[in-house]
Amino acid sequence: MLEKDIKIEILRYLYKSEKHSVLVPEVTVSNRYGNRYEKFVRADILALNGDISIYEIKSEKDTLARLPHQISKYMEYANKVSVVVDEKFLKKLSLPDEVGVFVVSGKKMEKLKSPTQKEISKDSYLRYWWGIEFKKAFKGFQNVCYDSIIKAENSIKAEFSLEEIKAFTLFRLKERYLSESELIKKLVEQKKYNELFPKRIIEKKLQVTPISQMPYGIVKGVL
Repeated sequence: MLEKDIKIEILRYLYKSEKHSVLVPEVTVSNRYGNRYEKFVRADILALNGDISIYEIKSEKDTLARLPHQISKYMEYANKVSVVVDEKFLKKLSLPDEVGVFVVSGKKMEKLKSPTQKEISKDSYLRYWWGIEFKKAFKGFQNVCYDSIIKAENSIKAEFSLEEIKAFTLFRLKERYLSESELIKKLVEQKKYNELFPKRIIEKKLQVTPISQMPYGIVKGVL
């Protein structure tokens, strides 16, 4: 299968096993403020439910040359990491024990091993945020500084627990990608594969729910 076909198979699998997840392709992680010394990676599929999950695809036409670096970064920025590889790569794989494995053979995809859930750091969650999102979401919190992204991160880490930052981040990412995720699901269900995957459009006036207006279960104990 080609990479696009594998993405569709992953989405179909997740629509059944994780019905309430927000699923989007090609999301950049570990790109800290354009730091040219930190090589960014782009998740083939990002899945958002109670955790952040990443799926990395290696089709028959790919190589494994970049996989060690990619997995290292994904482990830093996701609670669950899985690889989806063509069967020709199975004997060549060398992965951490926590990484899940799916194999593609012909037109079929099979799960060989489930990923292990793990916690990641406050820093890793906050790297997903954009500067404007910090300002809009944490508006009204006097101890949160917005002079720069780094200062915003540091003040948020000091003000909130890991559990709270994870909850805020998951809510924000779902909010950011929900419309795109729903469109992709609709196209897959209608088998309009030639329209996949739509170009990501970022709203000029980004809608960001303030922490004070998030559902009670997310902000319980914060306000």
